[in-house]
Amino acid sequence: MRPQGTLALALIGLAVLPKTTSAAEFRSLAIARTFSVSDADLLPRSFEIWNDFPPCQEGIVERVDLYLIYAQSLDESPSAQASIEEVQEIFSKTSGWGGCISNVYGLGVNIDPSVDLYRLEEQSSNPLWVNGPNRQFERTIRALQGVTVGSCDLLYLMEIDSVPIQDFWLDTIVQEVHQDSKEFAILGR
Repeated sequence: MRPQGTLALALIGLAVLPKTTSAAEFRSLAIARTFSVSDADLLPRSFEIWNDFPPCQEGIVERVDLYLIYAQSLDESPSAQASIEEVQEIFSKTSGWGGCISNVYGLGVNIDPSVDLYRLEEQSSNPLWVNGPNRQFERTIRALQGVTVGSCDLLYLMEIDSVPIQDFWLDTIVQEVHQDSKEFAILGR
C-alpha cells in the first residue's frame, strides 16, 4: 500500500544559487543527496523507492543533475565510492529514472573525520554534537556553487532519509517553484 500525501517531500533546502535571476525561470536543478560514513552502505537502497514512486511523468524541460554528496574524502572511502558507483548503475538501468535525471555525480566535501560528528546522545552536553551534518550542509552549498560540470540554478537538498510518498514528486517540486511568484532563498520547510 502506498502512503498518501499531497506533496512528495518536504522542501527542506531549495535554495537559489547566485547566478539565477528569477527562481520561477530556472533552467537547471541539482538534487543533492547527502550521506555520511555511517550510511554509505545504505545509499543505493535509498533509491529503491524511486521505482515505486517515479520522479517525473514524461521527463521535464529543466535539466536535473543528481549529486551524491559524501561528508568526508571520497579518495579515502572505498565503501562510499562503491555506493556511488552502484547508484550510477541503477541510474543507467532505469534510464535516469524515466528520463528525469540527466547525470549522477559523486562528490566528497572533505570534512575531517575528527569533526564529522553526529552524536544525538550528547546534544545536551556537547555543543558540537551535530557538527558533521551542519558542516556537510555548508560545504555542499559551497561545492555546488563552485562546480564546473553540471552547474545549476537551484538546489534541492534531499537527505538520505527523505522518502518520496507520491508518484512524480519531482514534477511537483518543479511546478511549485514555477508557481512561486516571489523570489526566495529557501522554499519549503
